[in-house]
Amino acid sequence: MTIALETMRPQWKEGLPVSLSILNQLICYLVFIKWAKLAKLAHFYSEDFWYSCPLSEDGCCNDDFPNDKCNCGADEHNKKVDELLISLTTNA
Repeated sequence: MTIALETMRPQWKEGLPVSLSILNQLICYLVFIKWAKLAKLAHFYSEDFWYSCPLSEDGCCNDDFPNDKCNCGADEHNKKVDELLISLTTNA
């Protein structure tokens, strides 16, 4: 379904109704929450456990890495996503 731009112009010139503006903000917020969840990374998993992250489902068999620490970067990345989410939702 397409709407001609000319039919939209009067609405934008007069400004959006408050209820529509709040609805748009809510939709944007929900889309952002969905995006943030999609941006999260799982810990790296490989069929060869030597290369897997120790925090992946089956862990890692490489004894050079501690079993309780991420070595694939997923924890750091997810922390940044969480920080961004908090900053954008509290300052909105």
